Amino acid sequence: MIRYLSCCILVAGISLVSGAPAHSQDGLEFQLEEIVVTARKREENLQEVPVAISVFTGEGLRQAGILSTRDLYAYTPGLNYDTGFDQNAATPAIRGVVSNEIATYRQKVTTFLDGMPILGQQGSVPFQTIDQVEVLRGPQSAAFGRSTFGGAINFTTVDPGETFAADISVDVGQDSLLNVGGIVSGPIVDGVLGGLIAYESKQRNGESDWVTIDEGFGLGGESSENMLLKLVYTPTDALSLELRYKNLDVDHEQTPRDFYPWSTVSGGVDNDPADRRQIHPDSPATSCGIGGMGAVACAYVGNVRPWEQSYDYNYGDIGIDVPFVRNQRERAEAELTYDFDNGGSLVAMGFTSDEFYERGTDSDLYGSEMVNGRLDSAGFERDPTDITEAYYELRYASPGENRFRYGGGISYYDYDFLTIVFRSLAGFQSGPTGGRQISEFASNTAYFFNLTYDVTEQFTASLEGRYQNDEVGGNNIAGSGEVTSGSQSTKAFLPRLALTYTPSGPTTYYLQIAKGNNPAGVNSGWFASEIELAYASFPEFFPVPPQQMAFYQEEEVVSTEIGIKGTIAERVSYALNAYHLNWDNYTEIFRGLNFSPADYVDGNRDGVGDAGTPYDGMDFSASTYLGAGNVTGSGLEFESSAILTDNLRAGLSASYINISYDAGACTLLAANYGVPLDETITIGNSTIGCNSVAGQEIGTQPKLAAAFSLDYRLPLDNGMEWFTRWSTRYTGAQYASVMNLARMDAFSVSDVRTGLTGENWRAEAYITNVFDEDAPQGLQIFFDGEPAIGAPPGPPTWRQNLVYTERRGTAVGLRVSYSFGD
Repeated sequence: MIRYLSCCILVAGISLVSGAPAHSQDGLEFQLEEIVVTARKREENLQEVPVAISVFTGEGLRQAGILSTRDLYAYTPGLNYDTGFDQNAATPAIRGVVSNEIATYRQKVTTFLDGMPILGQQGSVPFQTIDQVEVLRGPQSAAFGRSTFGGAINFTTVDPGETFAADISVDVGQDSLLNVGGIVSGPIVDGVLGGLIAYESKQRNGESDWVTIDEGFGLGGESSENMLLKLVYTPTDALSLELRYKNLDVDHEQTPRDFYPWSTVSGGVDNDPADRRQIHPDSPATSCGIGGMGAVACAYVGNVRPWEQSYDYNYGDIGIDVPFVRNQRERAEAELTYDFDNGGSLVAMGFTSDEFYERGTDSDLYGSEMVNGRLDSAGFERDPTDITEAYYELRYASPGENRFRYGGGISYYDYDFLTIVFRSLAGFQSGPTGGRQISEFASNTAYFFNLTYDVTEQFTASLEGRYQNDEVGGNNIAGSGEVTSGSQSTKAFLPRLALTYTPSGPTTYYLQIAKGNNPAGVNSGWFASEIELAYASFPEFFPVPPQQMAFYQEEEVVSTEIGIKGTIAERVSYALNAYHLNWDNYTEIFRGLNFSPADYVDGNRDGVGDAGTPYDGMDFSASTYLGAGNVTGSGLEFESSAILTDNLRAGLSASYINISYDAGACTLLAANYGVPLDETITIGNSTIGCNSVAGQEIGTQPKLAAAFSLDYRLPLDNGMEWFTRWSTRYTGAQYASVMNLARMDAFSVSDVRTGLTGENWRAEAYITNVFDEDAPQGLQIFFDGEPAIGAPPGPPTWRQNLVYTERRGTAVGLRVSYSFGD
């Protein structure tokens, strides 16, 4: 039924031949509106910029009911978002270009807040304070710098007005939802100093059945607070100084995730304790192979639909009193702008940020029991993490009216990250030495420019470029306090060339070629003294010296894009583009490499060989990044919005992504799942067998996605207006991993909202997920904490399994807002 409705909606939407979301709702009817963007570090008309951009105004976000990052991603073509294990593990993706690592400075899509990067927790942006969002697709390295390999998302916050104004809003709904927000702004000193203070609080419980079995802990609850303070000082018409303070405080419950119940799969792996080690190799539902230490590991093969969730977490057994996922960030920003008499402008900006996050969870999502004399599931995880960031930029832009326009500047970024991962209560109680300390750092110095020349009134050429030196490194901190460090520098020139042709006012054609990169880096875990000791004593078990495995290579992408933007009869706006990308040295997920001898024993699971064995205090394993090979992709994106009547507007966006591995690409997995090791990967001077993924989809990204909306508004007496909005988002089928074994079916989610507006108020009722779609959200393959079949005693060899986050079902709510001022 849902698929049928989705198809009908998409067919109807396409028949509208509508355009990009660049509309105003001022007055009694829908109108086209000119949208100004800063995609190239200067203000330009959206229709004339040779970049694929989706733009949402603050009012447009509220009209659409987009009040979270996930909602924003769902409505934008080519954009995908997966929170993974929880919100601290967000992995944004554009056009299928996704980071396989949650480390903040290794992301390939970065969020910018008022033009400056957020490389920490990207999943919590205060939507109450947003004036505009620009989603820029394709490599943005030339304009925005590091970590924009796949794209960038720029949020702009509201400024204080010239008169006193205040806005308050309250949102109540199912699962004890309570969102409260308010903004107060206005002049402090008339004509010279303005101020703004905004606060936003969000609270929501998980669904009633998202509860752990034994202990009754709720899952999926969300609690966050955002604050923005802003001062704008304008002593003259030419000079302005803006100071901003931003504070974020997030306190969530553990995400409701569950692993696949093998015992319910006919012919699968029986999970009954009596015969849990039994294998059914003849079953079409599984593919089994040999994993670490000779243990058999199996993967589910086929389409995955939701299963009945069973939250068998047991926090008491592992020593966590109350599970949590917390994030706190303080950020201070300054921006100075000077406008010259000739129309040029000079901008100096910068920020400092301190962030702390930690999760206290059951990481393997199981209770604890003894199997073959070994603790089967001890999923204790706490990871207190500190992140400090600093960014400074100075740039100049020439007058925008000149035939030849130019600009340029310099920027500097500094990042430090320190986390301690504790895997047991005893380790946590013993202090920093009881956990694995991970210290990483990055710095970037860049020089950038942009040149634009109007060859004729219809034809324009532009060239942007950024030369940057990116240093990425890490420290391994031993229990004794000994620190071993290493780093790599990547120097790169990242250009973007664009040609635009405007044969008539409302239509623009463009061609763009852009290059992006992800710098080389270090896996400092291989510097550990325990590994060095193991290598010194038993080098025959290592294919190469450990330090050779500590470094990974730079990734590069070149994107070619053609597009058309325009309007029709002042009632339709549209944007259509096609692109092709070549992605060299795709760096795959953080993989564990284990070279332990067959008789290696770590019975107490402290990470090193047991006393009394030849391997006392030694470690033969650590994680690393490896280049999986090259990737090639192409795609189409379409956005449109049409005013069908003075009272009815329709919008449609869609994206098609076809991205796959080239010949020779392979992935190094913890288990081969019965897939032959038919390729090799080079580490140092040695080769290791790996699984070929040539021709396979990159995984975790849908090929086809679309969003459709209808807005209707009817003027009433006394200045009131009735409005109704229907929206549907369609997500195509996608594989759970690069192995292309398990696949999630296509699904669609629909929302509806209706209400009344007055001169200074708005009230609406809404229903989200109208048809109660229960498709998995964030399907992944991960270690499930159960010993792999046939796993011997010794270091843990966990089975890999499907895991997903449950989607919220149908929910209703009411939102009311009121504005007042001078």
